Amino acid sequence: MSWMAVATVGSAAIGAYSSNKASKAAAKGAAEGAAVEERMADKNLAFQREMAEMQREDFAPWRDVGGDALNRIWQGVQTGEFEVGNIDLTKDPGYQFRMDQGIQAIDRSAAARGRLLSGAQQKALTQYGQDVGSQEYANAYARESDKLARRYNILSNLSAGGQASAAGQAQAAGQLAQTGGNIMSNTGRALNVGAQQAGSARAGAYEGYAQSANQAMQNWMQYKAQKDSAQAPAGGGGGGGGGGILGSIGGMFSDSRLKDNIHHVGNLDSGLPWYMWDWSEDALELVGDQPSEGVMVEEAAQLYPDAIGEREGYLTVDYSKIH
Repeated sequence: MSWMAVATVGSAAIGAYSSNKASKAAAKGAAEGAAVEERMADKNLAFQREMAEMQREDFAPWRDVGGDALNRIWQGVQTGEFEVGNIDLTKDPGYQFRMDQGIQAIDRSAAARGRLLSGAQQKALTQYGQDVGSQEYANAYARESDKLARRYNILSNLSAGGQASAAGQAQAAGQLAQTGGNIMSNTGRALNVGAQQAGSARAGAYEGYAQSANQAMQNWMQYKAQKDSAQAPAGGGGGGGGGGILGSIGGMFSDSRLKDNIHHVGNLDSGLPWYMWDWSEDALELVGDQPSEGVMVEEAAQLYPDAIGEREGYLTVDYSKIH
C-alpha cells in the first residue's frame, strides 16, 4: 500500500473512529441519565413507603382501640348487655329512701291521732307503697337505661375513632399506590427516552461510518485518477516514488511510550503495519503538530534498522528510509 493509500484509509478510519467515540459518548450519556432517573425513582418510592408505614404506626393505637370497642359492642348486642331487663326496686337506693321516709311520716301521723297499727294506717301504708313503687320503678328504669346508653355511646365513639383511623390508613395506602404508579410510569418513560436516545446515537454512528467510508472511496478514486494522470507519458519524467508525500519527513517521534489508543489501519507495500493513535499528555509538548499516525518503531526496526534514531530519550523513525 502506498503512502497516499495509507493516508486515504487513515482519513476514513479517523472519521469512523470519531463517529464511534461520539456515539458511545451519547449512548453513555443517555444510559447515565436513565440510570439517574431510575435511582431517584427508587429513592422516591422508598420515601413514600416509609411515610405510609409511619402513618400506619400512628394510626395503630386508634385502630386497635376502635376494633376492640366494636367487638365489645357486638358481644353486648348478642348477650343483651345493653338491654335494661328487670328492675329490682329493693336494691334501688332512691326507692328505699322514699319508702322509709314515707312510712315514718304515716306512722307519726297515725300515732298522733291514736290510730297506730289501725286498719286505716295499714291501708295508707299499702297505698303509699304502691304509689312509690310505681313512680320509683319508672325512675329506676330511666336511670338504668341511661347508664347502659352511656356505656354503649362510649364504645360506639371509640369504634368510630378506629373506623376513621382505618379510613385514614386506607387513604394513605391509596395515595402510595397512586404516587408509586406515577413514579414507575415516569421512570418507564425516562428509560424509554434514554433507550431511544442511545439508539439514535448508534444510528448516527452508523451514518458516520457510511459517510466516512464514502468519503474514503471518493478520496481513493481522486488519488487513483491523479496517479494515473501523473504516470501517463506526456513528454516529461514520471512521478516520484511512493515516499513523495512523506518522504521528506525524517526523525519523527514514534516511541510507544508516547502513544495511547493505538489502532491498526493498514499496511505499507513492504508489509509494515500502519497505525493511528492519540499522543499521550506527556508527549504533546514534545511532538508539537506531528501527525498521530505511522509505524511502530519496534516493528520498523526489524525491516529498516537504519531508519531508527533517538531524540531527547525517545526513539524516532526516518520515514524517508522506509516504503
